[in-house]
Amino acid sequence: MPAGVTGDESGALEDLAEAEGISGRGPMKLHQADVYMNRARLRLGWHLRGQDAQLEEIPKDVTRAKELIEQTGYHRRDREMSELEQALGAAGR
Repeated sequence: MPAGVTGDESGALEDLAEAEGISGRGPMKLHQADVYMNRARLRLGWHLRGQDAQLEEIPKDVTRAKELIEQTGYHRRDREMSELEQALGAAGR
């Protein structure tokens, strides 16, 4: 079971870091975009629950995901990206 599902926050970040490393080795920009979006969502969720979420990292992940989406034409994620940006704005970031 993925670490994020079990409540293992540090394990979830480790899983995403591993996925980022794997996707960075080859032409897997779509997977990289997903990693950045999921890491931003994970940290945003922690922030909303009052946990330490490294808030300064969330906009960086959102920006990088958005860049990759534009570069690749991965517009299946446009709605999700818009929702993530709205949630980030509502959280004051």
